[in-house]
Amino acid sequence: MTGERQLYRGYGLTIDSMFAIPGAVPVGPGVGQPEIVISAGDTAIGPVDLALGPYQRSGDALLLDVPGVARYLARSAGEMVIEPYPHARADDVSALLVATGLPMLLWMRGGIVLHAAGLIMPGTTRAIALAGPSGIGKSSLAQRLLADGARLLGDDSLLLSVADDETMASGLPASYFLPGASAVQRDLHAVPAKAQVEYAPLGAVIVLSAAEPETVSLPSQLGGAAALEAFLQNRHRPRVPDILGRSSALLPVTAQHCRNLVVYRLEYPQGDLAEAQLRLERLITAIPLPRS
Repeated sequence: MTGERQLYRGYGLTIDSMFAIPGAVPVGPGVGQPEIVISAGDTAIGPVDLALGPYQRSGDALLLDVPGVARYLARSAGEMVIEPYPHARADDVSALLVATGLPMLLWMRGGIVLHAAGLIMPGTTRAIALAGPSGIGKSSLAQRLLADGARLLGDDSLLLSVADDETMASGLPASYFLPGASAVQRDLHAVPAKAQVEYAPLGAVIVLSAAEPETVSLPSQLGGAAALEAFLQNRHRPRVPDILGRSSALLPVTAQHCRNLVVYRLEYPQGDLAEAQLRLERLITAIPLPRS
């Protein structure tokens, strides 16, 4: 189930892990001390202070228990222990580590995690974030944009931070997932090194939604409370800051991100990814992003 320890770069951090991390970039020694260490071991916790969905909090520790796959225990903001269930598939354990385990740690570190794909379009120097619910087409659109020369910051989640009054974004840029042959299967697609971006300033958040063709509206820029609400609705794994009791404390930082960025809502005809790409590219052309 576990292999030798491997160093990765992901979310702008160095990660030392006994489990594969799809999308992170494997690196060799010499990149400095890891900020996150992921090991295999016992995930027993003390008395549960609070339970919320699949999460349990005990003191400063946070446990995610997914029967049949694994238990993920975040002991601190820089340490996670994983205990796979018997007969669990290694790919499933790693996929859930990327989907939920790592975002747990990022929230615990005080970051804001956005449920979005991040890309830098050809000819621009700032990234865009494609936000929206699962299944809306973020990864499929990212695949199309990569084929046309975009570069990838991350597929499903972006870590946002503030540096010099700018919003910076980072993610797992080395691969992305697309729906597979079955309802539960997800296929991993590698991204060439030249199309990977580890860390970049974020210029815009575009919230995707699908509608019936006859009801699709024009793109609209959101401001003030509407932008803040869209941002909060598209947090990744929002139960984590809730169970940690940190949601209110994150509001001022979220508001700063909204001031730093432009936020748009973009509708496209249900199931028509070609039209979605066309509408998205037209919108990006109209957004005043710095050009290279």
